[in-house]
Amino acid sequence: MVPTTLILSAVLVAQAAPPREAAPPRPGTAQPSDAATLAQGWNALGLRQYDEAVKAADSVLRRRSWDRAAQVLKIAAASGASATRGLDAYELWIKQNHTDDAAMLEPVAIAVAQEMANGSRRELRGPAVRALVAARVAGARDTLDAARTDEETKIALDLDGARAGDRTAADRLQTQAREADAPPSLAQAFNELGVSAGEPGLLLLTRSTNPRTRQAAVEGLGNIKTDAARAGAARLQNDPDPGVRTAATIALARMQDQAALDAVDRMLATNIPDVQIIAARAFEGRPGAWVPAMRSLLDNRDGFTRLDAAKAIAPVDPDAARQVLDAALSDPNPVVRLESARRLEEIAALLPAGDIATLRQRLRDPDPAVRLAVAGALLRLARP
Repeated sequence: MVPTTLILSAVLVAQAAPPREAAPPRPGTAQPSDAATLAQGWNALGLRQYDEAVKAADSVLRRRSWDRAAQVLKIAAASGASATRGLDAYELWIKQNHTDDAAMLEPVAIAVAQEMANGSRRELRGPAVRALVAARVAGARDTLDAARTDEETKIALDLDGARAGDRTAADRLQTQAREADAPPSLAQAFNELGVSAGEPGLLLLTRSTNPRTRQAAVEGLGNIKTDAARAGAARLQNDPDPGVRTAATIALARMQDQAALDAVDRMLATNIPDVQIIAARAFEGRPGAWVPAMRSLLDNRDGFTRLDAAKAIAPVDPDAARQVLDAALSDPNPVVRLESARRLEEIAALLPAGDIATLRQRLRDPDPAVRLAVAGALLRLARP
């Protein structure tokens, strides 16, 4: 019997030795094709044998360093092991003079969100699951763990089910809308369901006892623009809460109500940044007096005003928005970086492809909340 210490020594020596060139195939010996090798790698990935999958990809890349299919497998397999390993593999690809690609970076973004969903930061678990659900990542429900008790996560899961035709999930959303203290996130869910499925729930939420829920509901009605939505928004113009009244005015302006449009013009003329930013929402990205007003706020002394103005102007001037948000994404203050990342996530579809590199760099941010928000933005870019 060979002593165990000898076996271990041999293993260590083998690991430390430099890799040798593969021996040439013996005459008459059939070698697996690249397609077969990659197929084996994908099978290994499906079995969560991440190292084996990486080896399969590398065996092709050693001969064909440009092989995109092999690189996709390597990034996916490395990301399965950890987000950091996936990012390392992706950035090695970038160093070989390739351009950033949201689709190839997607496995890394998914890994970041999955690690947060199962991580030690309880406040990030729910948002991580919601990011996965919003991107319709397969298996997102399996990452719930402690986030299962999070109300907003349950709403996100029911929204996902309702979009897929699950009548039971849709009924749960409607039932919750009848509750007096329904949360604002429920309004966002109905907003995403569209007119036929979302309008009844939004109208129910306009009667919530929570003013923030009423405000979110009337903002959703501004997207729908039906006669019923108009009537619901008009009713809330007399709401006791000023935030709800303002949101109702913006919603009616989006429906081209002349009195509301006149009110929006007065809001733009106030020179009060917060009021002007709210008024800009009434134009839904169409040209108007709001554009120069937002442009003037892009260098405002208040950092959060700059971020909100950048988000508002993104539909008409994405380059200007990118410059402001990119600068904030590198700010030494983690709060500023986080708020910038969140706004980038919201408007990711409007931004130039060049933003991928900036976002990718922040996947190594020391603040996990920033990494999660950036991952959400990248998922939106990869899955428009």
